Amino acid sequence: MKRWLLSVGMVLAASLGTLGWQQQSARSSRRAWEYCTVQNWDANVGEDHPSPAGSKFRHTFVGEAEICYQAESGCRIERITSLVAVVGEKELWNDPYIGKAQQMAVDKAVSKLGSEGWRLVGAGPDPSAVRPNGESSSTPVRSILYFERPKP
Repeated sequence: MKRWLLSVGMVLAASLGTLGWQQQSARSSRRAWEYCTVQNWDANVGEDHPSPAGSKFRHTFVGEAEICYQAESGCRIERITSLVAVVGEKELWNDPYIGKAQQMAVDKAVSKLGSEGWRLVGAGPDPSAVRPNGESSSTPVRSILYFERPKP
């Protein structure tokens, strides 16, 4: 009799354990997600100021990126900026500092999202980007980085 009760108890425990796993699996497959993108990154030349000695220029380059948090009501935008300051002997307009400022803004946005639990799930061309005259339609003008995380 004891052996029979022990067998029934083990079967019952195994059945309940399997049922619990199936319920947990069904819950995790229905997990809600939230999404965001890093988009519209750009950089501009800031103001040039002569240094106090007057022989050198202090140049600033401003990088910008947008984080768009998707919601049913639309996109909530957070702007991320970066600043690169350079002191040089001549005026700088299109040196690599513009690209550096732009990349720093994207890096700051990606780092912020990573520290908040977002993960990068894709990248692709921005479908809303307008292409300048003469470029083929297969040449992307801008890209978008796509992120997701489980809703809390």
